[in-house]
Amino acid sequence: MSRPRPVLPGTCYLVTRRCLERRFFLRPDKVVTETFWYVLGYVAQKYNIGIVAACAMSNHYHLEIVDGHGCFPDFLRDFNALLARSINAHRGRWENFWSGTQTSMVQLLDGESQVEKAAYVICNPVKDDLVEFAHSWPGATSFEAIRQRRSITAKRPAHFFRRKNDQGRMPESVTIEFIPPPAFKDDPEEFIRILSSRVTEEEGRARKARNKTGRRVLGRKSILSQRWNDRPSTLSLRRKLSPRVAARNKWSRIEALERNRVFEDAYKACVAEFADRNRKGCTSENQALGTRQRKLAFPAGTWLMVRRYRVAVEPFAAGTAQA
Repeated sequence: MSRPRPVLPGTCYLVTRRCLERRFFLRPDKVVTETFWYVLGYVAQKYNIGIVAACAMSNHYHLEIVDGHGCFPDFLRDFNALLARSINAHRGRWENFWSGTQTSMVQLLDGESQVEKAAYVICNPVKDDLVEFAHSWPGATSFEAIRQRRSITAKRPAHFFRRKNDQGRMPESVTIEFIPPPAFKDDPEEFIRILSSRVTEEEGRARKARNKTGRRVLGRKSILSQRWNDRPSTLSLRRKLSPRVAARNKWSRIEALERNRVFEDAYKACVAEFADRNRKGCTSENQALGTRQRKLAFPAGTWLMVRRYRVAVEPFAAGTAQA
């Protein structure tokens, strides 16, 4: 069972999900790219998730998102499930699509980490020596849309979703409007300027590294010609640390980790007391009527217990999502 984490509105995250055995199930083609954008746009609108940046690599994806209503678990569940089922239908396969490891969710605490991770998302193909420039990636990438301040519209993929006149309920198309991260919400132009500069710097660093080693980029043609059930020949590092927060300032990270520790301790204590009351035959109605002097309230940000048992939660203090 994973450690609990607070789910609070207004929080910015870096999201990473990998395909089973690092296989190229998301290898870009027209159908995969259209499906990725369509599913992302549909589920993001459904749960009020803001998209800062996105890139679908051949065997994983990266997103930077802003959780508007504090429901990113719902977003992840539906996005991962719907994307896997639709791409499986396109590939003609039925087995597991995603790696057994959990989706990586890193809370981005400040403006520096938010722009840094947005550049990381966009520059992933460059960092891996797949293409020379970020905008050259042949699959789904948000860089040009962010830089030109335009939206991306995706049509409903015909290979999986039924049309409305066939009793389908999915919209004919969805549109994604990319947003600046919370630290730049009042100055989106500054975010675009810094992001573009970071991308250019990363492209330059990758070019210098290739010049030293003599390595060449794989290139669009080779990427598109890869078999979708192949995987990289390189070994993947295992048992790496999986961070939960990111910030340039050391003390911001320490404070965030301490807040998470306090949340975990309070959450575990509430779960234990909740289980104890149920063992003694105290229903939620009896708790409300007979034990008002000691009403059980879970810490702000509790998500799973609210969904399963409708427990009471302490009020959310605005501003606690970001350091």
